[in-house]
Amino acid sequence: MSERRLLNIVQAADYCGLPRTTFLRLVSEKRIPPGYKLGPRARRWKREELDTYIESCRTDESAA
Repeated sequence: MSERRLLNIVQAADYCGLPRTTFLRLVSEKRIPPGYKLGPRARRWKREELDTYIESCRTDESAA
């Protein structure tokens, strides 16, 4: 069974290889999934959804 883990902002940005501010900008531009709101100041991202974003970046690069 695969591990389903939610990543906080620091972990999610690091997983994508991006600075936190860039990660948040891409979320606000709807280029990265918005994640899941757990509370007023808590948001988490599924690793699988970030993998989809990363793969789409690779696809875009290979098409160029």
